[in-house]
Amino acid sequence: MSKWYYLPIGARDISLIGMTLLHYGLWIYWVGQSLKRCFRNPNATVLSKGQSYSLVACLEVIIVGFAVQEEINVHSYDFISNLAILSVLNLVMLFGLIALLSPQRQALQDWARYNQLQISRRRQEEPTPNPSKEGNRRQKSEGRRNPPLTPPRRGTGGRGQKAEGMKVASSQFPIPNSQFPIPHFQVRKPKTSLQELVWGEKSPAMVAIGINLAIATTPILLWIVLQSVEKIDKTKVLFGVAFFASWIMIYATLVQLILMMKTPKRSLWAAGTVAAIISLPVIILAVLEVFPDENPTLWLFSTFPWAGLEYGTASTVFMALLGQGIVLALLNLQLTRQLKLAGESATKALLTSGNNLTTS
Repeated sequence: MSKWYYLPIGARDISLIGMTLLHYGLWIYWVGQSLKRCFRNPNATVLSKGQSYSLVACLEVIIVGFAVQEEINVHSYDFISNLAILSVLNLVMLFGLIALLSPQRQALQDWARYNQLQISRRRQEEPTPNPSKEGNRRQKSEGRRNPPLTPPRRGTGGRGQKAEGMKVASSQFPIPNSQFPIPHFQVRKPKTSLQELVWGEKSPAMVAIGINLAIATTPILLWIVLQSVEKIDKTKVLFGVAFFASWIMIYATLVQLILMMKTPKRSLWAAGTVAAIISLPVIILAVLEVFPDENPTLWLFSTFPWAGLEYGTASTVFMALLGQGIVLALLNLQLTRQLKLAGESATKALLTSGNNLTTS
């Protein structure tokens, strides 16, 4: 009998039909949102970053509910099988989000140009202190505090001068009629770089993938910690979740790097590269008959480290995680450098085209 958060939804037909209709309703809603978004702007991503956060939260609430059980046997078969199913479902979901949220080259160039313009504008707005002007400022401040006493002219008076000045000002700058009020335009403040990475439409998808990964793994981590299972080393299970998160971030950064290339059919290149990275090391180790129980180190440093996690030592596991962190940092540095170069080149091209138009 199937249960969802300890609720026996398979006990009655009404509850089972209700859960099925709920699933259909959620899928129809999210597919409709993506179609509406693509219809309005075909060049945009299928989902926005904010929509992806809500989608992942909905899916995690549903799938984690089926993994929660009241009783787990001594051999921990149910726990391992449920954890494997959750990992596969999250893997498929996160790979789909990488494909849906990663912007193309033109969008990344536009975002990089906008970011470069914002940085240059902030640098121009920063005040530059000039020590030579401090004396003039002091003289001006002293003059404001102690203004010179000048007597008014005879025969005219101060009131006549003020009235004449008001007449001249009103003739040059007429006051608008109260029936036609001046419209007030509210200027939006530009978003910061962090806000653009979290919510921006054209920004790179790594931060959004990281947030979705945190949303996906947080309930699983709580479930692992709170579950009382015998003969299970929870430390290695948590290491397995860390391997999962690091590899997802590496794949997301690699896909974004490939989409920045100038080659045609970049999406196919990205999918093929990720598939080759996942499958080739495992195939090579299997052909060479390198088994995880005999040599767990090679498996820990491969793209499928969970096979050698059971047989590896804590120091070896930590070194493998450290190596993945270094690879992820290098990939992000390369992506940052490419985005900076793309923004500078696009800004220079825009400025040169503007200068050519003004000279012609």
